[in-house]
Amino acid sequence: RRVLFRSGSKQGYGGAILGALGLRSGQGADAYWWAEADADVRALLACWPDPEALAEVAAILRGWQAEEPRQLWTRLRDQRRARGCREGAEALAEYVVIHQSNRLINVAGPDLVNTGKGGTTFGGGFAMPVSRLAERFEAAAGRSWPPVHLSSELPDAATLSAALGTPGDLECVVVYSDPPYEGTTGYGHELPRAVVLDLARGWASAGATVAISEAVPLTDDLGAGWFSVEITGEGKLARSFSAQKREWLTVSKPPVGRPGVQLGIWGAACPA
Repeated sequence: RRVLFRSGSKQGYGGAILGALGLRSGQGADAYWWAEADADVRALLACWPDPEALAEVAAILRGWQAEEPRQLWTRLRDQRRARGCREGAEALAEYVVIHQSNRLINVAGPDLVNTGKGGTTFGGGFAMPVSRLAERFEAAAGRSWPPVHLSSELPDAATLSAALGTPGDLECVVVYSDPPYEGTTGYGHELPRAVVLDLARGWASAGATVAISEAVPLTDDLGAGWFSVEITGEGKLARSFSAQKREWLTVSKPPVGRPGVQLGIWGAACPA
């Protein structure tokens, strides 16, 4: 039984993160507990295990596919600024288009805070076509999900172990955290380094396997018994938009898998 907590997106590093934990994509879990402070992302996460909600969002996206992508983005951005964050399938479709069209921009609340380059391209065009987004929601509607628990705050270890029927024992649990990286700006919700470290120690002491993504290793802060793995080279997208160029995973147990390291021409030892 594996339960994962999510605070951000790490799609590009997913394989490396799972490998370090001894897991693999598609392996599945008995349940997912998502802790997400952002209301829009919570709405998106809540949508995935709901086929009817997914189909409704896909239908709305299909209705927008004839619009020119930049004009559509501008229209939806202006609507969002005027209306603020809302609930419902149309608001979720609106958020998805805006967010996907600005994959290098942190979309935080109705102000659409720009922390990146100001826009991206997809296959030579502006962002991913709306029809492709609709296809993804339609495909997701045909998948089955284990139980999903979603909240804006992380439950405490005692509550989780009781819910799993394993009082005081979280050995079956994997806790993954992708907090706002220290020194970065533009996030709608902050989680200071000291809090991240306290949470990590607490979950590890309850028996869970804990993994934390950051731009630096956290082993010096957490002390003995913690291990760091650099996974920068495993990313599918270059981090050219950010001052944070490196990607580290700090785990509470020895990592099962480690990415290969490419040595420089003068760094490799010659055979005797």
